[in-house]
Amino acid sequence: MTLRRRDVLRGLVTAPFLAAAARAAGTAPAGNFLVFFTPNGFARSQFGADLSNGALAFRPSLAALAPYASRVSVLTGLCLKSCDLNYGSHENVVQLLTCRPVAPGTYTASGPSIDTVIAQRTGTPALNLAADPVRGDAPFETQISYRAAGVPSPVVASPAQTYASLSAELTSSAPGALDARRLAQRKSVLDFVRGDLATLKARVGAADRQRLDLHLAALREVERKLDASAPVAPSCDATGAQAASQAALPSEQIARLKAAAERQADLIALAFACGVRRSATLVMGAAIGGVDPSGSGYTHHDVTHFCAGDGPAGHCAELPTRRPAIDRWYGDRFAYLLGRLDALGVLANTMVVWATEISQEHSPSNFTTVVAGGNALGLKLGQRLALPFTGNDDAGAGNAAVARDSRNRSLADLWATAQAATGGPVAPFGDASFSSGPLPELYQRP
Repeated sequence: MTLRRRDVLRGLVTAPFLAAAARAAGTAPAGNFLVFFTPNGFARSQFGADLSNGALAFRPSLAALAPYASRVSVLTGLCLKSCDLNYGSHENVVQLLTCRPVAPGTYTASGPSIDTVIAQRTGTPALNLAADPVRGDAPFETQISYRAAGVPSPVVASPAQTYASLSAELTSSAPGALDARRLAQRKSVLDFVRGDLATLKARVGAADRQRLDLHLAALREVERKLDASAPVAPSCDATGAQAASQAALPSEQIARLKAAAERQADLIALAFACGVRRSATLVMGAAIGGVDPSGSGYTHHDVTHFCAGDGPAGHCAELPTRRPAIDRWYGDRFAYLLGRLDALGVLANTMVVWATEISQEHSPSNFTTVVAGGNALGLKLGQRLALPFTGNDDAGAGNAAVARDSRNRSLADLWATAQAATGGPVAPFGDASFSSGPLPELYQRP
């Protein structure tokens, strides 16, 4: 089937409009799920939140989230109970979203991740994106999503490729058909059907006209940002592209990371608004690697462990300022993501979780976790939720016994909460030995 340009545009602009109209008409809200992953844990003294006169007061690293205080909850106390009892640190990234034990040294998941489970149940593919232009040393370091045991989900690191794939689904055209030239044409296509849009607006009410304008503006903005990208020669050699990124100056790496993260965030918001995706992950960096957004020139991992014996020598004095600076930079990106979801009217229907693979100094215990959005799905927001925790949470990789203490709560129960909030069963998630079901302190089914 050959599609005319006018047909292509109709698919792009009317899908999000009709989705918004359906919600406005009283259709039950569709639950979306999104994981924002940053590696290497946090400097927790400045990361998290406290209560001030009953209101959520963010610590410095999360200052950018202040406008969303009533739509965010900060949790402490969750533990990755499935971690290896003998060894486990950054390698736990492969079970972060599966919460199933893995065979030592395999570096792959032993079951499907929560994003895949939600996607399969809702009948839409999971959207798995990356932003980091400098990859890790091994493939597993950037892999948090798995379709099944030992089957990693494909990850798209190019915003242009993400746009092409989503546009193809909306228009039924061939995947990957939108190259840089087609992307440039698409900007002019919006103007090509200006008359059709005027006719459509004349037939709907004022509220629907406003929604249509909102989605058109969002689409134009995505196209503008992608069109402004420097052209990159097509290549099947990912190794060459990675080497070029690693050779870039730190300032260039940071600029690329910021641009890619924000464009991928734009596309996730559009995908949710259009209803072509219900579950997504956005990987900001590699465990045991990653860009240092504070500009040290080292990797994020090295900065994390400056004083732990396995990072650059002689830089311990920088640790108190470098790590919080990295967290603040990622906090700004997370706030941008929430802003895009909110602008397209889908934040209330989207459970967003900011997650990492270690809590502090390789520990799998007492994670600080940020949950945002999803108030229409039954999430209880605007709270600092300090779950009971017993034990020493800074003992490093050998601290798995503390994580498995029956008095401590499981990270798997957060994913069970996501499962229920997006319309799935109210049931444990992952290995049933380590999950009791959704967190009642965070969620109550509407």
